[in-house]
Amino acid sequence: MIPGGPADKAGIQGSDIFEAIEGHSTREMSLAEIRALLSGQPGSNVSVSVVRARRAEPQKVVVTRDVVSIPP
Repeated sequence: MIPGGPADKAGIQGSDIFEAIEGHSTREMSLAEIRALLSGQPGSNVSVSVVRARRAEPQKVVVTRDVVSIPP
């Protein structure tokens, strides 16, 4: 995860597992499919369900897309 990036701002933790993106299960998705669903117009939102350690139910999180710069 990139510090200050969209996932960090939305409260996503490094140990979170993305269970669903926009209601679509990620179980059978390739990394390319997941990346395509997460990418989009900066400022738009994407809904994800994440599984966290010691939590019985997935947690829904809304991430606001933004341009991400990879630090050197």
